[in-house]
Amino acid sequence: MGRSNNTTPDLGDSMTIVAGKWSERVVEGTEGAVSRALSKGKNKGSLVWERQWQALENLTLISAKFAKPEGFSEEQVDITCTDFKTGETFLLSLPCDSKYLKTLIMCLPILDTSLPFNLELHMARGKSPTGDDKYNLRVVQQGRSLHTHHFQEWKKDAQGQNICLHHNGCPAPERRGEKWDFYEQNIFLRAYFVEYLGSYVPPTAPCPVADEPVNQSAPPTAGTPTLADNPPPPTDKDVPADFDEYEDDIPF
Repeated sequence: MGRSNNTTPDLGDSMTIVAGKWSERVVEGTEGAVSRALSKGKNKGSLVWERQWQALENLTLISAKFAKPEGFSEEQVDITCTDFKTGETFLLSLPCDSKYLKTLIMCLPILDTSLPFNLELHMARGKSPTGDDKYNLRVVQQGRSLHTHHFQEWKKDAQGQNICLHHNGCPAPERRGEKWDFYEQNIFLRAYFVEYLGSYVPPTAPCPVADEPVNQSAPPTAGTPTLADNPPPPTDKDVPADFDEYEDDIPF
């Protein structure tokens, strides 16, 4: 599988997002690994070693489940994926209230699961409350970013101000003082994800020779959304910086 930082190392079996990078926990001394001090949990302050990538490529979604890591009060989602070409399996672990997870869920209605997709991390506007860079997740398929318009859509009002429209029952977040409250939206998207997984049938991924192109699926049937029906999403600069959520650590 491609984990892209201009190199393609061997695939590990579990990773999450740390400071804008897909990160895989490895043992000290692993080639290319960097160190990080844990900032929460029972092992707070301990030094861990991770290999990191800007993008995960050629993914196939297999399944997902909710889990609560030992020592933490919040649940996370463990998403099982495979390399679309080789069939090698691994896990992506994200907190249940993660903005990255919500982006993935919002893209599911237009994701063609018979084709590979990429999960790419890109720097967003503004800084976190601690002064760190902020990042957004893009779900990319056939070279184009999938949008979230099935649930959430950014537009301009008559005065040219950014507004966010919410569709298909997705609750809008509420402004509470200087912060946004995403509680109702998180509950709604979790329920949608559970329903989606309940009827989801993972595809049989082709396993061509690595240098050969991935087989394309049959033409979509009438009424099936295609990438041509879904224009690229607005750029990060169109989204107010103060609307963006931020997670500064992971649950392990």
